[in-house]
Amino acid sequence: MSAVSIRPARAADAEAIAEVHAASWRDVYQDTMPADYLRDRALADLTRHWRETELSADEVILVATIGD
Repeated sequence: MSAVSIRPARAADAEAIAEVHAASWRDVYQDTMPADYLRDRALADLTRHWRETELSADEVILVATIGD
């Protein structure tokens, strides 16, 4: 098994963060949000959100990676 590393998020991580975020929404909100939104639009909306999010000194977003 590869080692897990944790580091501050970078702009290049936006899509991967959005994929995890959207997957968690599909699981958690399956009974409260429209299924077509969760299936068809959530990933695009969250990707845009994470690409537009500017990290500030007051906020630390970390990512965990396994291997590359």
